[in-house]
Amino acid sequence: MFKLKRFVLPAIVLLLPFLSAAQAVIDLNEVIRIGLENNYDLKISRNEQQISDNNLTLGNAGFLPSVGLNSGYSVRENNSDQFPADGGEAVTTRNSVTQTLDAGLNLNWTIFEGFKVQTNYKRLQELKSVGELNTQLAVENFIADISAEYYNYVQQTLRMRNLRQALNLSRERLRIVEARYQIGSLSRLDLQQARVDFNTDSSQLIQQYEVLHSSRILLNEMMGTGNVEQHFMAADTTISFDPMLSKPALYDNMMKVNT
Repeated sequence: MFKLKRFVLPAIVLLLPFLSAAQAVIDLNEVIRIGLENNYDLKISRNEQQISDNNLTLGNAGFLPSVGLNSGYSVRENNSDQFPADGGEAVTTRNSVTQTLDAGLNLNWTIFEGFKVQTNYKRLQELKSVGELNTQLAVENFIADISAEYYNYVQQTLRMRNLRQALNLSRERLRIVEARYQIGSLSRLDLQQARVDFNTDSSQLIQQYEVLHSSRILLNEMMGTGNVEQHFMAADTTISFDPMLSKPALYDNMMKVNT
């Protein structure tokens, strides 16, 4: 079992650097820009807002007159036999066709209906405002979510880098322990412990690659790239915090501009 872990895990770990080669580098601004353009949920919100904007017209509210055009066309065919009461000759009519064409134009304009028209227009205005707020809220939530996931991707990238360094140290330690074991300076227990540590670090690195891969898939989904397997590297290599930030100031600004 030891030999299997010793040779299989390092072989997999050695492939990890090549999996991240030749990847596009994007920063947070680019991630947000792509997401705002392609995200399907935002497209739906914008379409709903556009519908509300288009519905806000005087005609839909009832301020303008309504015009109706009616037309009709009918054909009637008659076959008849008439018998006079005095016993005269019967009159027979066959295939008598009557055609009728009519057209009409109706104009309706409600002058006053208890302020119903004004109420309808205000309702359409409110629907337009709600549509704008819903779109703004969707954009704000999306930017917050995709920013959080981007920095999660940065964090997982940093952790993977640290695990690689830890694995390099474990590999070097194992090499030294094996050499000292060969000359009898260390026991077999020390050698086995070094191998366990190396295999543990190898497993953690492979698991971290899966975590990083999942975060990249989620970011691709949020950006709507069309290929969730698309590889990229985050331009940010660290997460910095502004020491000048003030919680009261942030709260006041949020209450002013946040939907």
